Amino acid sequence: MPLGEGFYMGQYKILFLDMDGTTLKSDHSFPAETLAAIDDMRANGYKVCLATGRGMAELKDYEQEQAHLDYGVIMSGGAVHDFVNRRTLFAKPLPLDVSLEIIDVGERESAMVHILTVDEAYAPQQDIYAMENFLMKTYEPMYRRFCRGVKNVDELRELVKKDPTKIIKINLYNRSPERREQCRESLQHLPITYAYAEKTSFEVSAAGVTKATGIEFLCDYLNIDLKDAVAIGDAANDKEMIGAV
Repeated sequence: MPLGEGFYMGQYKILFLDMDGTTLKSDHSFPAETLAAIDDMRANGYKVCLATGRGMAELKDYEQEQAHLDYGVIMSGGAVHDFVNRRTLFAKPLPLDVSLEIIDVGERESAMVHILTVDEAYAPQQDIYAMENFLMKTYEPMYRRFCRGVKNVDELRELVKKDPTKIIKINLYNRSPERREQCRESLQHLPITYAYAEKTSFEVSAAGVTKATGIEFLCDYLNIDLKDAVAIGDAANDKEMIGAV
């Protein structure tokens, strides 16, 4: 969805852009005309930010593009990152017992368990190299580059136990939409926020965390009223942020 020449924000002050399915092209690249429009907007005093389910590990392909942006609401609102000063402003982790139960359910449903800290991503090595099993083949090259492979799900558990305060988001990539529904039913009693993405992805964050809460934090941090914000997205995990602005 290129913004293109002539995209103006009028009285608004800040723009939030979802990435996958919205801003990025089908090859997962930024359209050149969008980057040019973003540069023009920033030159005219607007703030332009990402609002994405990705963490910083999954944004390593976009280090050059980050130079065109001000902030990122990342991991579906689980953290807020300052691209200009290269620092994280806010992060809310999942509780340890919740993280472990999510992993248990993912293992039971034969899902790919994908764990995100602010800076790193982890998943079983065998799943990273077979993402077609989870209808996520298009993302496999990126995961091979930037997701740290572990031997098995037990190693993921040990990683979580070692430093639970770093676990911001867990994705369960399921083998079918029906398996995703099973995950939802098994986890709905927990104090979590969840969202569907792609065809089989079940994204889990701490209770109350959405892209909207990340946007609200950043607008408060910048002393910008929500009525002066614009958000563009295409998926279920974008509903709250669009409603908030």
